[in-house]
Amino acid sequence: MKFVVFTIGPGETSHGYAVTKHLLAQNHQVTMALLRACNQHFCQPAPQLSIEITTTHKELQKLVHRIKPDAVILCNSKAFNTTSFVTTSPWKHIPTFSVDSNWLFDTVGPHRHVEWLDAYFIVFPEAIFQLGYKENGGHFHVPLERRSRIHPVGFIPSYQKPAVAVREKIRQQLGVQQHEKLIFCYVSGHAARMREYILANLVRVVKQLRAHGQVIKVLAIGNFDLIEDLSPYEADWIQLQNQVTSEDFYHFLASSDLVFQHQGHGTLSQSITAQIPVIVNIEVRPDIPYPLIPLAENMAFQQAGLCQLLYSHSPLEEIQQMIETCLYDEQAIHTMQRAQQHHAIRGEVHLYSFLMKHLKGQIPDMLFPLALPEKVEKKGIS
Repeated sequence: MKFVVFTIGPGETSHGYAVTKHLLAQNHQVTMALLRACNQHFCQPAPQLSIEITTTHKELQKLVHRIKPDAVILCNSKAFNTTSFVTTSPWKHIPTFSVDSNWLFDTVGPHRHVEWLDAYFIVFPEAIFQLGYKENGGHFHVPLERRSRIHPVGFIPSYQKPAVAVREKIRQQLGVQQHEKLIFCYVSGHAARMREYILANLVRVVKQLRAHGQVIKVLAIGNFDLIEDLSPYEADWIQLQNQVTSEDFYHFLASSDLVFQHQGHGTLSQSITAQIPVIVNIEVRPDIPYPLIPLAENMAFQQAGLCQLLYSHSPLEEIQQMIETCLYDEQAIHTMQRAQQHHAIRGEVHLYSFLMKHLKGQIPDMLFPLALPEKVEKKGIS
């Protein structure tokens, strides 16, 4: 079978490439259509894989009409929610699905709901998705008629945690000694905008911790060409890398002791499947519409014990305390890792199962229980 997988930013490309690899492993032919050429480095050449750049919706439409795939997969559904195609498909008689990391089905919010998709695959498990509903203490309301087409499939991308020997080799390559801690920091700088405050918060805290004797190093990934003055981050214990492949990104992340990241679920899912303690540093801005959306989307992960949340305006003392806990408190580390291991469902496998059933005209069975994670404090967002 032939598929077109369309991606927007780096996070969506990590989702799309993970789905693509699984489709290729099942001997399907895939064309990846990238909105931005800069995301090509996430994708490795492979037989039966072609990569094209489609910077407009019209270009994507022409590509689909030329290839005539058996299905189109959008990463994610907001690819069309600001266009005239939000209510009408740009191609006829071709099943189209989305791979979503955001709540794009809510009755209110910054994005219009794309109505004509055959199904929406969510890149985290059902139990986590359920925590986002208002009736379960979350922020979102999704009408019942929409819910039947929403399938939380598990984490995408999902990975096998590298062996200890592999992690030790990578840490040696990065110049990290056995007695040192490594913090992996992702600040984006692509579709999610450059969030320099994340790196600034982290570096200020690590400077203080190092001054008190803790030996910590930082590896930061992001589009640092967008930062005019990098002098505050010039130190022998800080490494800045602009672009890395998706495989290197994961191996660096999985070989760290702590992930300190922006709100993106692409990085968060990798932290969870690698079972690395993770802090999500969220920007909450009252001057933009719907400022609580990133917070609301990530609170379910915190409630399930999969991560900790901080904010762009969090006091440095609070950031320092949380970083120290995630680096040195063995009980807190093991508690989070156990929750991560429990929920680390491989999403690509279940997405493929759902996808094949849809294409065969079958109704997919519910794969996951609807029960909420145990010992979760249900609370809304005020």
